[in-house]
Amino acid sequence: MTKSGGNGEFKEIQKVHVLQTRKGEELHFAVVELGGHPKVDIRYFSKTEEGLRPTHRGIVVDIAKLDDLMEGAQKLVSVIGK
Repeated sequence: MTKSGGNGEFKEIQKVHVLQTRKGEELHFAVVELGGHPKVDIRYFSKTEEGLRPTHRGIVVDIAKLDDLMEGAQKLVSVIGK
């Protein structure tokens, strides 16, 4: 997936995981390049007549903040007791 936008060109480098969420929708975890810099993208994709398409629902995180993101996810897991 390559897309141009306000922050430069957005290019998927490697999809690392896909989570089936509900019918016709998936959550993709990918390494992307945005404006020439590697980032982490976690984004919903929806099935359309044209195929699986990215939605606006998602986040892009700087690689330098990945440990902070993981810490937050681990705290969520601790709070819900899994």
